[in-house]
Amino acid sequence: MKPRNSIESKVDAIYLGRPRAGSKNWHKMREKGLGGSEIAIVMGLSPYKSLFRLWHEKAGNIAPSQMDLNRARIGLGLEDVAAKIFEDETGYVCHNTGMYQSKDSEIALAEPDRLLTDKAGNLAGVLEIKTVDPSVAWQWGREKQGKGNIPEHYMCQVQWYLNALKLDKAFLIALIGFGDVRIYEIEKDTDFCVQMVDAGEKFIETLENGEEPSIDDSNSTFQVVRELSKDIDYGQKVQVDEGLANEYFAADEEKKLADKALTGAKSRLIAALAGAEFGYIGAEKTFRLSARKNPKGGFYAPNVSPVRKAV
Repeated sequence: MKPRNSIESKVDAIYLGRPRAGSKNWHKMREKGLGGSEIAIVMGLSPYKSLFRLWHEKAGNIAPSQMDLNRARIGLGLEDVAAKIFEDETGYVCHNTGMYQSKDSEIALAEPDRLLTDKAGNLAGVLEIKTVDPSVAWQWGREKQGKGNIPEHYMCQVQWYLNALKLDKAFLIALIGFGDVRIYEIEKDTDFCVQMVDAGEKFIETLENGEEPSIDDSNSTFQVVRELSKDIDYGQKVQVDEGLANEYFAADEEKKLADKALTGAKSRLIAALAGAEFGYIGAEKTFRLSARKNPKGGFYAPNVSPVRKAV
């Protein structure tokens, strides 16, 4: 139940409470629905989890992915900092809130980091807060390039919240490292929201009908298949499709050739750096030469790695 005159009472959605993220109750409440990060998986936009893994988690065949507790605590602690920065910059007021279910689609769940009100106390939108590790800052593009540089899975999450809560505007604040703060204003994309709801409802139907997604090429799916196959029937024999076997052998050979080509490219890059820590293409820092410390003393031989991802 929504408390009278509370921030929750201003939202045109079903209020479900404030379960602790990652708790048993939180997972239970999400069993029959899809949250913002999950709809990104359904839409094929998540870099972290495959549709195959999400399906088996929802079906109860494997345990849900566990959060990194330290990262979660740090992220949660920084939310208040980000919210205060946002209030100072925009004049909006941020409110902690909980989980909601859409009145139009029971599968649509929303857990915005903050709800926003204007100076008159009117509900004005949602705020999503992201703390970004500097190692993946490249995903956000150059500073202040606009909302086109929000990673797709985060944009999907925000649009899902706007649709579930029947709101038209959201903001996203990203704290990148220790000195880069970016605020993005996001308008509701109605057409995309319709696509998400349709895809989400079809996904839930596959769960109800026991229709497992096809096995894709992601490491996320590979780990699930391994987990589902952990009870080996030693001595048991089965026939393997010849086409599948040939697919494996061909991919294995391609990997060997690719690994060899990469090793050669690294050798030539290390030689070209000639001991310099950084390699540039024009004005952009592109490669770094580094050496890990050897616990027995000294350092291991250096290796080269990209500072940014290839486009």
